[in-house]
Amino acid sequence: MRFDYNPYGAQDERQEQLSIQDTQEEKILERQGKDAHRLYNSLPEGTNAIFSPRINEIFGELFDMGDEVDEMVNDLLRKLCLCQVQRRETV
Repeated sequence: MRFDYNPYGAQDERQEQLSIQDTQEEKILERQGKDAHRLYNSLPEGTNAIFSPRINEIFGELFDMGDEVDEMVNDLLRKLCLCQVQRRETV
C-alpha cells in the first residue's frame, strides 16, 4: 500500500491556484478601470454637452446646484464608462 498522497500538498496547490486566479482577476479589474478612466476623460465637459436638450431642460436646475449633484453625475458617468468597457470585453 502506498501513501504518496499529501492532503496538505493538495491544499497548498489549491491555495496557490486561487491566489493566481485572484491576481489575474485583479489585473483585469485594474486594466478595466484604466480603460474606463480613459473613456471618462474623453467625454465632453459639462452636462449641456453630454446630455440631450430635453434632459438638460428637465434637470438643468439640479445640474446648476453645485458640488453634490456634480459628484452624482460624475459617479454615474464613471459607472457607465466601466460598464461600457466590460461590455466590450464580453462581445
